[in-house]
Amino acid sequence: MKLELEHYKEAYFGCLHNRNVVNKKVGVTEKGFRIYFQSFGYALIVILKVILSVFFKARSRKEIIFVSWGKLHTTLAKRLCLEPHVVVLNYALKKDQIAFFKNTSLLLAVKYASKIKLAGRDMDNGYDNVFFCFATIVEFQMLRNLVENASHIYMAGQIDRYAIMLSILAREGNKEFSFVQHGVNNVFEGLYRLKADNIYYLFGSSIPFFHSFLIGSENAKYFPIPSVKPNYKVDPRFKNAIGFASQILDSDLDILDIIIENYDCGEILIYPHPTEKSTKRFQKYADRRNVFLCREKVANINYLISSGSTLGMEYDLIGVPPVFINTLNIKSEIFLSKKFISFPDLESFKEWFQKEVVKKDIVANN
Repeated sequence: MKLELEHYKEAYFGCLHNRNVVNKKVGVTEKGFRIYFQSFGYALIVILKVILSVFFKARSRKEIIFVSWGKLHTTLAKRLCLEPHVVVLNYALKKDQIAFFKNTSLLLAVKYASKIKLAGRDMDNGYDNVFFCFATIVEFQMLRNLVENASHIYMAGQIDRYAIMLSILAREGNKEFSFVQHGVNNVFEGLYRLKADNIYYLFGSSIPFFHSFLIGSENAKYFPIPSVKPNYKVDPRFKNAIGFASQILDSDLDILDIIIENYDCGEILIYPHPTEKSTKRFQKYADRRNVFLCREKVANINYLISSGSTLGMEYDLIGVPPVFINTLNIKSEIFLSKKFISFPDLESFKEWFQKEVVKKDIVANN
């Protein structure tokens, strides 16, 4: 299919709109020089890939394609026996990633980026800049080439930039489009919504929530993703441990303060979010002898506590009770489910934690 200016505008503003909707709900601001610098770096990487792509052959195009831009996406493809159809996208300047940008045009990106900026759309987001717009247009061309021969596209991103562009390509190219759930369904009203013909869901409780970010979800076909118990290992260092999963929210530290200030009957394991490269915000707990930062998940914990991490549902599969605290007042499948321990605020969680976890452990140890 041929991409027109309106398609590029739809993808660019759809991405910014989704960021604004989510950021407003979780209290995040994406402004300042840091965002501008990141956008410049993003544009520079795609420029280099386009230039270097002249030295490589274009990647062969598949009839069925599972587009992955994260390890979790690829894992889900394996669970659906779709691993041979996976194409992984990342920012690496490697041969396979460069070859994807064969037959893309920098001049076209400059032309359309200037027109989109001149449209005068005022977005309250630092990513609304010429560098981010330019790079988005180049990557949209790359994705168009990637799925040109595909009759069926699979992807596992809900509101991501790639997800929006793939949805447009599926819609305009009359391609079958399958959405594969990769995390807890949180309802953010007013999102740009994706087209989907098939929905592969992780949990039965997820099904009513797909309408929030998918068009025609009531008419889609639903298929369960096979459950696989996590292969977490027992760590003999920990005798009475509690796990905490980061969601990269400010309220995470409020939850951790309650846990750490009240719990000295065992170990507290902090699991950084998979995308959380820096752990500086946890340094305030560095002098606590019973607090550990862990990248590898441990099987022998008593609870997995979070503000809404999918990891809690994974632990539930091996019999470890997940505990969820709705610090942002989000409508979510985990908070409406009667299966899990959940709390509407920090105060109710603190009361439960002191009574049901701390006191019971003290009695048990005595």
